[in-house]
Amino acid sequence: MLITQSGETADTLAALREAKSKGAATLAIVNVVGSTIAREADAVIYTHAGPEIGVASTKAYMAQLATLILLAFYMAKIRKVISSTDLKNLMKEFKKIPQQCAKILKDTKKLEHCAQKHYERRNFLYLGRGCNYRQPLKGP
Repeated sequence: MLITQSGETADTLAALREAKSKGAATLAIVNVVGSTIAREADAVIYTHAGPEIGVASTKAYMAQLATLILLAFYMAKIRKVISSTDLKNLMKEFKKIPQQCAKILKDTKKLEHCAQKHYERRNFLYLGRGCNYRQPLKGP
């Protein structure tokens, strides 16, 4: 499985070609329709996050995460490790995420309070910080 926003990332393309040379089936999660990786992979899931304005855009990253979550739901369903009822409940909650995010982002006072409280913590995912520092600096 290859995950790429542009579908042109050199190391990801090299990994795809290596996997295919060894007979592996490949699945690409890609934003750009018609990209090299989308064309060369055996199967493709498009994220449709829209054009990337900056490298490592948040919208592309979130679209990739959402795609992986939905893929996990699908795999759980076909492997019969989740009941139909549980899957429906998960999907119902998943669909609420955009509205919940919008609600949270409107409350700037709570966001500022949260940022002041947690900005020095080590066990948070900070894009562009710590082990994720290099990601926003990544070139095309």
